[in-house]
Amino acid sequence: MFLEKLFQYSGSLWPICIHRPASVQPDGDDDDVANKTTSMSAADPSVIPHLDLTDTLLHYCRLMSCVPVSLGLRGSLNQVSLNCVVQDMMTALRTGPTDHGKLRYILEIGDISIPLHQLSTVIPNAVKVEPLEWARRAAAAGLDTFLVELFRSVVTERNLVFPTLTRKNMNSV
Repeated sequence: MFLEKLFQYSGSLWPICIHRPASVQPDGDDDDVANKTTSMSAADPSVIPHLDLTDTLLHYCRLMSCVPVSLGLRGSLNQVSLNCVVQDMMTALRTGPTDHGKLRYILEIGDISIPLHQLSTVIPNAVKVEPLEWARRAAAAGLDTFLVELFRSVVTERNLVFPTLTRKNMNSV
């Protein structure tokens, strides 16, 4: 919101480019982002941001050896390496503004997408449980209250959709 307001305040004179990354992974290696991140966060929870949904979900699934399964959980978790985000930001800086007077958004999409219905394939030997049970176990294991409530809402709201992001249709908005 800050950059959008700054753009309006400037009278649309300042070229502003807003990068919106999917879940950013700390490692620059794209080859095995999902496994490296979950392995790293399972060993050291301090490496995952407090409310980062993707990394936190994967961390607690691995920690508890269980995954939430529900028809209300749909879509995919997208992961993009920090290296890709930085490269795209540097490219945007080098090329400069393309449309003067327009606010530009760049959605940073990674090559790793984990469909929620296949979450158990990423977590070895994971038991499939209902979201309410998963949330109960995660709360006992230390998951932030806000995220516990989000997963509990899958039961009451019956729907939590993570849109499947692809580079093909999301280069910029």
